[in-house]
Amino acid sequence: MDLKRWDAVGGPTLGAVPIVTGLLFRGAKRGFFVRSQPKRTGETIEGEVKEGESVLLIEDVVTSGQSLFKACEAVLDKGARVGMAITVLDREEGATQLMGQCGVPLFSLVKLSEL
Repeated sequence: MDLKRWDAVGGPTLGAVPIVTGLLFRGAKRGFFVRSQPKRTGETIEGEVKEGESVLLIEDVVTSGQSLFKACEAVLDKGARVGMAITVLDREEGATQLMGQCGVPLFSLVKLSEL
C-alpha cells in the first residue's frame, strides 16, 4: 500500500499508537490519535486532521468497532474523508457492519474465524 496517497494516518488510542508510529517510519505523511475523552484542550484528536484531507484509520483489534467508529466520527467532524479502515484482528462481532454505517470499508489482516 502506498502510504503517500493518504494525507494522514491515525486511529484510537491506545491500540493504534504503535501501528501508526510504525507507519510514520515507513513513509506516512502525518499521524494522529483519537482519544476516547477530550483532554484539557477540549479536543479528542491529538495531531492534525484538516478539512478535505483523505485519512486512513488504523486499529489493532476490533470487536464491536465502537472505538474505531468514534474515531471515524471525529475525523468526519473535522471535514476530512475516511477512505478506509484497517485492523490487525477482527473478532467478527459487528465492527465491519458498524463501520459500514460510517460509510467506511473495514479491512482486516486476520479474522478470528481464521485462527
